[in-house]
Amino acid sequence: MKRQRLVAAILSSLVCTGIAADDGIFDAIPLPSGADSELVALGLLQNGYRVSIATLESAATIEDTLTFYRERWSEPVVERSGSEIPGHLESAAGDWSIISRIEDEFNLVVQLRQADDGIEGLLSVLELDLLEPAVAAPPLPPGSEIISTTSADDAGLASTTTLISSRARPGIVAAFYREQLARDGWQLVSDSDDNGPTVLLLERSGARMELVSSDAQHGSLTVVNEVHTND
Repeated sequence: MKRQRLVAAILSSLVCTGIAADDGIFDAIPLPSGADSELVALGLLQNGYRVSIATLESAATIEDTLTFYRERWSEPVVERSGSEIPGHLESAAGDWSIISRIEDEFNLVVQLRQADDGIEGLLSVLELDLLEPAVAAPPLPPGSEIISTTSADDAGLASTTTLISSRARPGIVAAFYREQLARDGWQLVSDSDDNGPTVLLLERSGARMELVSSDAQHGSLTVVNEVHTND
């Protein structure tokens, strides 16, 4: 149940799925004795970088687990330029303890936090080569910016999810997209707010798009999820 909650939180934050065929990429991150890991996603394209994610569970303490990675990631890393950087870096974010290492053009990250009967965590492997997005970014209303973009391929379908922050309220953002997307050939299938987030469903040439705009501090947050077939 604990792992199911963690996996659900990861997937809901990504707002997309994408499982590739080969999970050997996680061989780059050793597992402590007694730890258990489960694949979440492979090959997601996050802000132009390909990243794979897995869970980690262990009955050990956070400090013991960090010590395991400190020992295995102690050797300095030689960059392409020939300069050396530390074998690992450590940081904290909220209740997460994070340790990471650059190795063979990958950023390896382990993040851990306390759980009821031990620790739970996430493993991620990020490829450092910046890739071109498979789908162009959506148009932006005035006073808006893209917070993140995540793309994935799954069973012949490609999806791109974009998180947008705007100073405008959800109704104004939705009005902008109704007009702009209609100009771009999208057909509005459903349009509702029900005294909550504004939700638009659209279709175009076999592709579909869902747009959800919600109230946020100082404006709105909008999630745009586009799905189309891989040709």
